[in-house]
Parts: sequence; structure tokens; C-alpha cells
Amino acid sequence: MSTMATKSAKPTYAFRTFWAVLLLAINFLVAAYYFGILK
Repeated sequence: MSTMATKSAKPTYAFRTFWAVLLLAINFLVAAYYFGILK
């Protein structure tokens, strides 16, 4: 992932945390559809 190699010394943890939570939520949503929890 090229976005990890930022020019600034300190990475924006809020931005990374947002994407981590977003991808995790999508993962659970797909899992819910897969196991038939959601119709």
C-alpha cells in the first residue's frame, strides 16, 4: 500500500483507524450475509 509511505514523520492515526474500522465493518457485513444472518 503506497499510502503507508507518507512524507510526514507522524502518520495520521485517526485516518488509519477510520479505514481499519470501515474495513472491519464491511467484513462483518459480508460475514452476516454469508452466514444468513441478514436477508
